[in-house]
Amino acid sequence: YAVGPAWKDAEGNWTKLADEINNEPTVEILEETSSKAKIRITYLIKAEDKADVTVVEEITVKPNEVFIEDRVYGEDVKQVRIYYPMLAFNGKDKTKVQMDRMTLRMELENKNVSFEILNSLEGKLTKTGESLKHRNGLVEPVYFDVTGTSAKYRISTEGGY
Repeated sequence: YAVGPAWKDAEGNWTKLADEINNEPTVEILEETSSKAKIRITYLIKAEDKADVTVVEEITVKPNEVFIEDRVYGEDVKQVRIYYPMLAFNGKDKTKVQMDRMTLRMELENKNVSFEILNSLEGKLTKTGESLKHRNGLVEPVYFDVTGTSAKYRISTEGGY
């Protein structure tokens, strides 16, 4: 699992972008200043037995926050889901978690991180219930099924609890 999109095809199968990066993506620098960097990454996913899928990620990095807009295109793309692999345990301490419909707030070792969906009016953040080994401890993936095939979300070090 990685932060980013997955999509559901006509047969109801979910495919994560993190599992499908076979080709070199196209990377464009859109803006760079001392306080902001913005890039566009375009992935073309080719499958032998399915229609091609294009994923475009626009990522804006500012001090203490990252804004991401994901757009997924393809004739078989029926729905988009955004994943966030939440660090649940660092080997010493369990992460304090507060989650509502569109915002996940985490605190660990007096540090706060928030993950929030910015553009979908329906849906809610959902834990997968999986506990996966990670180099930093254990992660539990959280996801949000967006309305349509694009999503805007933010990861920040402000707004923990």
